[in-house]
Amino acid sequence: MALMTRLHSDKLEYTSSDSVQNVIRYITRTRSPETKADDLVLWGDSAGYFYNKSVVEIIHEFSFIHKLYAPYTGKNTCKICHYVFKIYDDEFSQINNNCYLLAEFAVKCCSYLFSNGFQTIFAIHYPNKNNLHIHFCINAVNYQTGHKLRQYHNELHYKIEIPFYNIFKEICPNAIMGSNFTEQAFN
Repeated sequence: MALMTRLHSDKLEYTSSDSVQNVIRYITRTRSPETKADDLVLWGDSAGYFYNKSVVEIIHEFSFIHKLYAPYTGKNTCKICHYVFKIYDDEFSQINNNCYLLAEFAVKCCSYLFSNGFQTIFAIHYPNKNNLHIHFCINAVNYQTGHKLRQYHNELHYKIEIPFYNIFKEICPNAIMGSNFTEQAFN
């Protein structure tokens, strides 16, 4: 059963000015020095994967939206939402262990969110050929309206979790949706 988890920290909540850079560099494995580069399979956004946009450009695009709408959203509010979509071995085998199908799923999820006004980037990680998962980082500020993505359980369930599972079922019809959206705190 695929599982989606929202990562957050009670201490941080991704409100600092460097949250966007830190999270995007973490999932794309472009931190300095990077110790987990081999975990990364590929990354992209609604435009696709393996394209010419750099991580720095993505960070600047997210940050530009924050600056543009700062008077409306506040300076010390959440800047980025971080989700992990876990794919279990039996689901991966149903799609013939094809990471490119997972990338298509991730691009569709990013496109869905982008069409609703939220910039999103994804990264597929497969550390040691174990624990396959996809990170999704969503700009918390809507680029069309300047409104924030409210992180209430019901809103996230209907705006993110259910659409993502429906998209996943397109490539993995036998996938079972998890019964509850879960949050994993880290400190």
